[in-house]
Amino acid sequence: MDTTKNYTIDTTHKFPYQTLNVRAWARTLRPGSLALDETAIEVNWLPAVGPTTMALMRRLGRELAKSSRFPIDCQSWATDLGVGHKGGYHSPFWRAIRRAERFGVVNLTGDELLVRTKLPLSPSQLTT
Repeated sequence: MDTTKNYTIDTTHKFPYQTLNVRAWARTLRPGSLALDETAIEVNWLPAVGPTTMALMRRLGRELAKSSRFPIDCQSWATDLGVGHKGGYHSPFWRAIRRAERFGVVNLTGDELLVRTKLPLSPSQLTT
């Protein structure tokens, strides 16, 4: 009798969506709003959202300056941001997206990611 058991364990972790369709979120903000790539945004928002989310926000802002709509490959972007290629809801990349959503910077609906192109000077001034 053979007592050896062969288990196959799936160690691949996939992102909830492999590709996100990003587009600019057209929301009116009060005068004095700043673009995502301005230094004042980083100084005031970094302590609230953290470094990974800040890097994601700045990159999204740079890409949206070139095109108001584009797809992103989640695994590629995660690797580019330096948070690894491991996917899943609990991956650092996906947590950064959720954190940006919590602060009202992005709105994720299905595989569509709406991104504000301008933000107030500090997170406390943002009203969704």
